[in-house]
Amino acid sequence: MNHRILRIGVLIGKGSRLPAILKCTKGLSNTEVVVVISYKEESAGVELAKEKGIESFFMRWGRWKKEGK
Repeated sequence: MNHRILRIGVLIGKGSRLPAILKCTKGLSNTEVVVVISYKEESAGVELAKEKGIESFFMRWGRWKKEGK
């Protein structure tokens, strides 16, 4: 039997739905949220992810492109 884990990345704005996503995936043994990415620099969702030990950060395409990354 194959017991692969589905690793999920969540894209958010403020992150108001993130608690529900984390609650749903917590009950699934084969699912793990591994990264949270927000387009808002100040995001409650990013802070929540950090509290839960999930890698998280914000990224703005225009800013990223301007910095030449």
